[in-house]
Amino acid sequence: NVSSNLLIQKWHDICFARCTKIIEVKHRLHRHGGAIVDFMELYLRRGGDTIFLHDDNLTLEDYGADNGMELYFKDNDPHSLAKNGGLEDVSLVQKYEISEEDYEKREKTLRNYVKKQREQDPNFRLFANRPKDL
Repeated sequence: NVSSNLLIQKWHDICFARCTKIIEVKHRLHRHGGAIVDFMELYLRRGGDTIFLHDDNLTLEDYGADNGMELYFKDNDPHSLAKNGGLEDVSLVQKYEISEEDYEKREKTLRNYVKKQREQDPNFRLFANRPKDL
């Protein structure tokens, strides 16, 4: 398992070879969680112990990592994209909206396509398996 201080999600399917260097683990976790490697602290949780993996040149095996243990990374970047749900909370993303007037001005729209198809065939349905009123 891999988890982070700024993300809700956990990754259960990331596998590392025991001979993987800590710096390589950090680079791989960067691709999953967005944390910049230079701002990342990596910890190994085994049983009741938590070990700080401070030497990037050592391997997971050097720290005694084995199956069933958890990796935890702390993102210390003050400008991290993951802060305050930035990578997980979709409600923070501004939704694109267009007015009816502006949509009607466009030529290549789904609405116009269906209209042209129905002029040629009044029984045209965009989705053949759906009820006719759609």
